[in-house]
Amino acid sequence: MRLLESNELEENWENIIYPPKQLGRVTLDLTVKKLFAIKNQSQGALDFGGSEYQPVELESLKPKIEDDPKYGWWTLSRGHYIVEYNESLGKDSYLALVYPHQRLLLTGCFHTPFICEHSGDSPTIRGLLVVYDEGVRIKENARISNALTLKTD
Repeated sequence: MRLLESNELEENWENIIYPPKQLGRVTLDLTVKKLFAIKNQSQGALDFGGSEYQPVELESLKPKIEDDPKYGWWTLSRGHYIVEYNESLGKDSYLALVYPHQRLLLTGCFHTPFICEHSGDSPTIRGLLVVYDEGVRIKENARISNALTLKTD
């Protein structure tokens, strides 16, 4: 395995919003496309083989347009949310470690690090976002996570 550098990141990720801001030497900042609330009383299910797997039910949250008519803001209260990223890993033989951006942590929010791979079935990357007591405002396309990308073969 080897870590990809900036020029390779742009070649192997799709839907990068603004490369000059998102590309670091060995990291890519991932941006928010959509946010979902977990419906009340929704319960997921996991089993050994996967035939009884059931994800929680999600409710799409609509961003509110304020001063900037191009981009809206989500205002989130304390709780757990699902974040969907704009970017997706574009090719097989790559995986990425996604971890919280330092700026996300400094707003009182976090998500656990996770590994993502290219998936032809669903290239969408989603993660669990945790918001602390005071809540947070997140603008559409905000950079909230970093990805380290590895070539696996």
